[in-house]
Amino acid sequence: MIEFGMMEYMTVLGMNMVLLFLDSRYSRRRTVLAVYSTMFAAMIAVAVVYRTAGLKATLWLYPLLAHVPSLLLILVLSRFRGWRLIFQLLSAILFCTVILHGSALAFYFSGRNLLVLILSCAVLTIGVLLLLIRVESPLMRVVVRIVLLPVIAGVSYEVLKLAGNSDNPVVNLLSKPGMAIQKMTTSEPDDGMIEVAIQAVEAVFDWRAYEAENFKTAEDL
Repeated sequence: MIEFGMMEYMTVLGMNMVLLFLDSRYSRRRTVLAVYSTMFAAMIAVAVVYRTAGLKATLWLYPLLAHVPSLLLILVLSRFRGWRLIFQLLSAILFCTVILHGSALAFYFSGRNLLVLILSCAVLTIGVLLLLIRVESPLMRVVVRIVLLPVIAGVSYEVLKLAGNSDNPVVNLLSKPGMAIQKMTTSEPDDGMIEVAIQAVEAVFDWRAYEAENFKTAEDL
């Protein structure tokens, strides 16, 4: 089911990338109508094949169902030919590949955590769209940043949790810059700091009584 959802997602993403990079010879309205009509037709075709033939056949036929229509859209709608046409096609493929592979890596290193896959897809897609779509209005910039806060916070939490629970060499390598900055900005407490911390805790919490009640160790201190 995850594979089917990713195929449908990549179909939507691919068609939107085509729309972003396509310099159409037709009006914007006709171009949007053509791209989204093709997108919905491709999504329906993928769903029908998945229902009738199963996952393996869908994976084999997916390039024919989704990639070929995208290529035909660019060939038919683009006003350019030659290298400019190739650049439009390669640009759309490049950003789709970045999002797909980045999400797949996050999914793999998280131990096949579906939430991480969804969050990584959302963050990478939003990041690419923000890179490609310029927001001129100051108000819209504030709105976009507010909308992105929960997504960025969620992904940051998952990344930090993964870094703390994993001994994978790749994860450790990615964690090294953050650990290096932490060493630059923090230092081990000296004896005076530790004494102040102990006094602060004892002022609000009787830890000896707590240990005597729960661990029976206070009489040994």
